[in-house]
Amino acid sequence: MNSPPTFPIRYAMEEYKERSEGKADQAQGSKAHKAKENEAVAALILDSEIELPEAMVTTQARRMLDDFGRQLQMQGLNLQSYLQYTGSSAEQMLTQIRPQAIERIKSRLCLEAVAAAEKIEATEEDVENKLKDIASQYHMEVEKLKETMQESDKEQIKKDLAVEKAAQFLVDHAKGSEAEKG
Repeated sequence: MNSPPTFPIRYAMEEYKERSEGKADQAQGSKAHKAKENEAVAALILDSEIELPEAMVTTQARRMLDDFGRQLQMQGLNLQSYLQYTGSSAEQMLTQIRPQAIERIKSRLCLEAVAAAEKIEATEEDVENKLKDIASQYHMEVEKLKETMQESDKEQIKKDLAVEKAAQFLVDHAKGSEAEKG
């Protein structure tokens, strides 16, 4: 009889990282596109001068830690067990997560600014397609999903989609992009 690995927790962090960057089974083209997107956003962040309030960074780091805890729960584990196994504390993890939290906030703020400056918005069709994707992930009917959502949830989806489009805009207009070369 095969027994499960003694310490499955060690795989949780890697899986979490893969999922947070996109699905683990992404095609090479998608990975290359994501790398270009990350480069374009990183360049934008370097060109911007953003000072973040400490409370904003702390809140984002806690969200990221909470997300990691939920990811562990989906695997039948919990954050306390993970911390115990790794010999770290929640405070130590928050300290480790902090640079990523700062990067996420700056990325989001810069992309929101690009979306606003370029008047990039999500269409109703974009929102509908996203709702179909979400419903599919949760094995729900789209109409049932819509019934459970508040208007603020739909607005957040619209903002998220506009940010995604802004990231694509940056890739499309980056110096040395395929569009400029062709």
